[in-house]
Amino acid sequence: MAKLSFYYSVMGGGKTTSLLQTEYTYRKNGFIPLIIKPKLDDREGAQNGWGPIQSRILTGKHQALYVDSITPETLNGINFNILLVDEVQFFKPQDIEALSKIVDEKNIPVLCYGLKTDANGNLFEGTTKLLAIADEITEIVHPCKCGEKATHHIRRIDGQVDTGGQSISVEKGNVTYESVCRKCWKLAQEMSR
Repeated sequence: MAKLSFYYSVMGGGKTTSLLQTEYTYRKNGFIPLIIKPKLDDREGAQNGWGPIQSRILTGKHQALYVDSITPETLNGINFNILLVDEVQFFKPQDIEALSKIVDEKNIPVLCYGLKTDANGNLFEGTTKLLAIADEITEIVHPCKCGEKATHHIRRIDGQVDTGGQSISVEKGNVTYESVCRKCWKLAQEMSR
């Protein structure tokens, strides 16, 4: 039976690497995987439709379909029997519902990869819905610099901790992120005030 699965981690935690490994394994075993990403995340240079997808570790000629939203028309005419979704946190709750329909009505497994919380420590809209309806939820563990499990993100703009930034933001320029535990995150927030 097909399932709606959610794999989450912090930034730099290996989500896209895991997705690309999963895509490779399914393809090697005769499946027809399809990778989709939100068009909002254009760091790889995709504009409309098909574009490259890469991780910090794996390189190669991987392709994803970049979309604004997920509707029955979005995937019309594309042959696939497993759906992999990267950066799922950027999708809206109605998109997550559409993913669940693919699982329930077409019996196609949907594996979603993304962040749980934003740099402000809040759940993303898409993540909230996915946590509520996913059949399986798996954390990809990544360490903080202190050795504890990283669960939060510190966003720095020009080297300064950003405590009032937007929840959904794909920046370009001098913006960096650090994945840290809750204690280190709180400390950075307090020190920036």
